[in-house]
Amino acid sequence: LGISDTAPHVPLWLKEAGFKGIDAKVSSQPFFMIPPYETPKQKYDISWWKKSVRSSEKPSEKKRERDNYKKTFFAGGGTQSDYNKYMILLKKYRARKKAYIEQLNNGTYYLFSAKQFFVIKGCKPK
Repeated sequence: LGISDTAPHVPLWLKEAGFKGIDAKVSSQPFFMIPPYETPKQKYDISWWKKSVRSSEKPSEKKRERDNYKKTFFAGGGTQSDYNKYMILLKKYRARKKAYIEQLNNGTYYLFSAKQFFVIKGCKPK
């Protein structure tokens, strides 16, 4: 199903498993940056974004992130074959990342995103 498609099914799965008192909440906050980044929040966010990108470009940080991801990937049951596929996709993404960095540097980067956090609860059957 994929992560973003799983949460809507959880209440039904709980019901099918006999849970009672099922409830769900979602927290969704849009996140956007529109040049020339006029609001204090956008100014802060673009500054943080630039710092984050610069930091992630350092060779030592790239290696640390790659090693941490690989460790997490295999700890979660990932296979070497799937990891190799991920690395191929990552190489394809690098061209896009270069474009993002260029846009960040020249003040034309635009982003709109919404992060969602689901809380779903139910009481186990006795």
